[in-house]
Amino acid sequence: MLRAGAIATLVPARVDRISQAWPRECQPAFTGAAERSVPIQVQASRQIAQHGAMTHLRSWGGVVLPLGLGLALATWVRPARAGNDDEVIVGNEAAMTGGAITATSRTGSSLYYNPAGLVNVEASSVDASASAYGVRLYRADGLLQFGDGRRGDGQVTEIVLIPSAVSYVRPLSDSVRGGIGVFVNRWSDFDIRARILEGSPEALLTVASRYQKADAIGGVGIRVTDDLRLGFTLHAIYTTVEQSTQIGGGSDVSSFSVSSLAESTGVGLRLGAGLQWDVVAGLVLGVGLATPSARIFSRYVEDALVSVDTPSTRLFDAGGVEEQRFGWEWEHPFRARLGLAYQFDEDGWISLDGDILTPLANADLQVDRRIDFNLRLGGIVGITPSWALGAGIFTDRSGETSPLASDFYGGTLGVRYRNERALDPQKEEEDRLVFETTVALRYAYGSGSASTLIIDVDDAGEIYLSDGVTSFTAHEIGLHVGGALRF
Repeated sequence: MLRAGAIATLVPARVDRISQAWPRECQPAFTGAAERSVPIQVQASRQIAQHGAMTHLRSWGGVVLPLGLGLALATWVRPARAGNDDEVIVGNEAAMTGGAITATSRTGSSLYYNPAGLVNVEASSVDASASAYGVRLYRADGLLQFGDGRRGDGQVTEIVLIPSAVSYVRPLSDSVRGGIGVFVNRWSDFDIRARILEGSPEALLTVASRYQKADAIGGVGIRVTDDLRLGFTLHAIYTTVEQSTQIGGGSDVSSFSVSSLAESTGVGLRLGAGLQWDVVAGLVLGVGLATPSARIFSRYVEDALVSVDTPSTRLFDAGGVEEQRFGWEWEHPFRARLGLAYQFDEDGWISLDGDILTPLANADLQVDRRIDFNLRLGGIVGITPSWALGAGIFTDRSGETSPLASDFYGGTLGVRYRNERALDPQKEEEDRLVFETTVALRYAYGSGSASTLIIDVDDAGEIYLSDGVTSFTAHEIGLHVGGALRF
């Protein structure tokens, strides 16, 4: 008989929780139970894997089999994104400086970092950027293991193009600016395989995962005095995940396979506020605040197949769940950003940023975060009236209480080219168009823990499943390309 250990504990450590709240009681989904004379019991009770994939546990004769095992096993692949909140640095100036712009933001990305910076946009502007990650390399040794010591390592080489930000800002009056924007701060698109094909028994794990999180933001910035600026925003947060997983193993005597396809969608809301204060000439203090986000809509669909063939059990079954609901559940914690910048000229500054995220626990969404903080140091210097150079270093630490959490550390380096064109060169007072192009590189290194699947086969051919923990390493090399038009 196929026996499972604590597979439900397999969770990712670098994925945002796209969680689905489930009914406290689920009806058995298998058919033909009476004909098989096998007691079938669904044991789903809001146990949610972080990709929105519930680990459905079904029981044959009191022996628990993880029907959502494939989705749980997929989790290491995003090995450090659960509590890490800055997977994608959005905005052109942020990409140049490692995100250290709380006190100095003055483009459409102010909507995301500090809406008080909207006031610094002197004319109408459109900003757009994309983060073209040349490569993301993740590796976990022994992702798939047999009890006799044979191992199959898991590796991911991910190449993605992320439309990370687009925004529009315009003056509403001399002292008020309004803006709207869409910012994609989480994105993945990968396939992973782990194989053990030498010797007997054999095993294979394949996972395909697509994941996206975006904030649609509207906001205003207000100049209160010459030295004080305030801003306010409303965020609509959209998350979507799709995962397809296949796991199989066995020999001539016994075998098992699990296949699953899951889709999860969520919509949430949060509020933001910020200020920028010119303390003294050249010294600027910035504060950005974001309330906890509330999940207001969730939809989850999963279909799964299980096949078991051992000396004591022969079984094939299929199950599926589909649910959508409206509610109000806290999903992401309160976040406060604090930045202090010294601005030595119009195009040059250096800034030290820090942020703190408060603890948050929500059993329904399986959120369990401790207090967390990150630091960023960056700056921009104008080389010529047209060219500027920026650089920064940053941390991207996890706030997850899970032992599978991990931390990332990295740096950025970028250049910006600005070109001003007068609509009528014969008139000095004529309005001008300003074109900007930004190119920046980003590197981050991460390490931590990942979940593994361990398969044991005894002399009688019975199969036993359990989970373990292994280490992983990650290298992320990103290329950011952005442009802006000010008019």
